Amino acid sequence: MVFTQEQVKQVGDELEVDWSRISLEELTLGVNEELEHEDTLGTADIVTMAGIALDHLKEDPQYYTKLLRPKLYTEESEALTIQRLPSRRVDVKPRCLSSWKRLC
Repeated sequence: MVFTQEQVKQVGDELEVDWSRISLEELTLGVNEELEHEDTLGTADIVTMAGIALDHLKEDPQYYTKLLRPKLYTEESEALTIQRLPSRRVDVKPRCLSSWKRLC
């Protein structure tokens, strides 16, 4: 089961989501990601999943993008293809440990 953006928008409106702070795309990712807890919760109710997703998004509005950034899988035929989200360049200076000094 996958919830559409239209379904998520309708539930978000009912829950009075502040769309200026939470993106519809991010909430849709979240609702569908939280379906992994369906067995534990005993429900795949969109309102329950939206509530869980909103809790995460209140802490970090890009929670699900960051969670899924390393790899998003789509099924094509019987093979899995990895799609990568655009990454931001981050310059980090390596810290050397004495035992690794020769590599730095």
